Amino acid sequence: MPPIRLDPGRYFFHYTTREAAFGGILPSRRLRLSPYGAMRDPLENQQWRFTFSGRGASDDAAVIRDAAEQDEFERRANEETRARSHLLSLTIDADPQDDGERPPFCFGWARARMWEQYAERYRGVCLVFDKARLTQRFTEALPGGTVTRIYHRPVIYDGAGMRKPIIEVDAVRSDPDFFDGYVEANHGALFFTKILDWQTEHEYRFVAIAAADDSSLSIDYSDALKWVIAGNQLADWERPAVVGASRQAGARPLLMRWDRWRPGLVELAEHQEIPVGDPDAA
Repeated sequence: MPPIRLDPGRYFFHYTTREAAFGGILPSRRLRLSPYGAMRDPLENQQWRFTFSGRGASDDAAVIRDAAEQDEFERRANEETRARSHLLSLTIDADPQDDGERPPFCFGWARARMWEQYAERYRGVCLVFDKARLTQRFTEALPGGTVTRIYHRPVIYDGAGMRKPIIEVDAVRSDPDFFDGYVEANHGALFFTKILDWQTEHEYRFVAIAAADDSSLSIDYSDALKWVIAGNQLADWERPAVVGASRQAGARPLLMRWDRWRPGLVELAEHQEIPVGDPDAA
C-alpha cells in the first residue's frame, strides 16, 4: 500500500473528536467558531486591561474624568470587542529546520501531542482543508450582517506575553474613532498572541467580531474539505462508517499510521489489515 503525500504548505489541519466530526462538521458542512473567552490559554481567557499615559491630571475633577474615560475604553474593549469575538483555530505545516522540526514531524497532520490532546488519544480525526478555498469561504461568508470585522493570520508566540501599546489619554479624548483605530492597528497583539507553551501547535487563526455578544457563528466550508485522516488507534469496526461519512462529504479518507517510529499516511479502506505501532513510541 503506497504512502500518501500531501503538498506541504497547501492545507489547514483541524484535530477533533469523532463525535464533533461525524456528528456535526461533516454532515452539516459547517465549521463553528468558538468564543474568544473559551480559549485554554490564560493569556486569552481573562479580561483585557490596558496601560494609559498622559501629562497628569491638574485637579480632582480631571482625575475623575480621566478614570472614567479609561474605564469606558476598557468596557468597550471587553464588552463590544472581546466578548463578541469568535475564533476558528487550525494548524499549518511548519517550515523544516535543521536544528528543529523536520519531515515528517513538521507536517500539520503528524503532531503526536495534538492527536493525543484534541483527537481522543489517536482515535479521533484530523480534517484537512484547502487553504485558499477555506480562506475564501471565511472572507466571503462572514462579513456583513452579524459580523463587523474579520482577521486571519498565523498566531504569534511570545515569551513576554501579550504586549499592548500604551494608550495616550489625550488621544482617546480628542479622537472619537480612536478605539476602532486602536483595535485595527493592534489586532495582532489582541487576538493572535499566545505564550510559548503553545508554539508547537503552529496555529493559524480566523477571528470574527460579531455585532452582538450572543451571536453564534459558523461558516459553510463548501468544497474546502479535502481529506479526513483517522487516527492510528481507530477501531477496525469503525472504519466503514468513517469511510462512508468522508466520501459522502466529498473528502478522501486516510489513516495516519506509525511505521518504524515515523508517522505516515495511507488510504483508509473499509476492510484492511494495517499494522499499527505504539503512538507513544515517537
